[in-house]
Amino acid sequence: MLGSGSIQSVKVSVYLYYDDHKAVDEKHCEMAAIDRVLELKNAGSQVDAALWQEYRSCVQETQNHKGESVWVRKNQGIAQRLKYSGCMALRTNEVPNPFKALELYRQRNAVECSYRVFKNQIEGDCMLATQTSYRGKLFVFTLATCLRTMMRVKAEAQAKEFNLKIPGNSLSQVFEILRGVTMQRWGSTDSWRINMLTRKQRECFALFGMTPIKGTRKD
Repeated sequence: MLGSGSIQSVKVSVYLYYDDHKAVDEKHCEMAAIDRVLELKNAGSQVDAALWQEYRSCVQETQNHKGESVWVRKNQGIAQRLKYSGCMALRTNEVPNPFKALELYRQRNAVECSYRVFKNQIEGDCMLATQTSYRGKLFVFTLATCLRTMMRVKAEAQAKEFNLKIPGNSLSQVFEILRGVTMQRWGSTDSWRINMLTRKQRECFALFGMTPIKGTRKD
């Protein structure tokens, strides 16, 4: 028994994983942030304190051939920062198979992602309902969570396949852009036509694999 002088041993397995696609994505994001720091420093602009603290070891000040002070990439610092890109470690005392452990981890991550959507994006953390209506409200919130999660997955897949960007990496910003899509009545008929779309609006439709309606539509 613990606390009485005895020692309890637990067998723990540590599994190491490497993902090529994850490594490429992580390196791309890191280099974009480093280049942003360089852009600000060379323009004489203020760098956000948190951003500077994170990437200061990846840049250095030097002089160009004109003797002017410039900021450039620091290869040694960048190599150290990117050393473990695409790598992940899982530790468990329950699952003896590394493939099963990864499968369970991904399921857990999917649950956590869905909960974050439920809590933060559809405000499910503050659900007020009576005893007779809470099941209906819970169903609506759960349905909204599923739909939003599916839209996020679709948008990320489309962005990767067609080299698109999710504005601000946020579905809320996508919805806000699409909220600006308007229609107007065509003449004195019951037909309606979508007003000219901006480039951002067309790209947001493309994120969901949708083609905007062309021509006129009746009520």
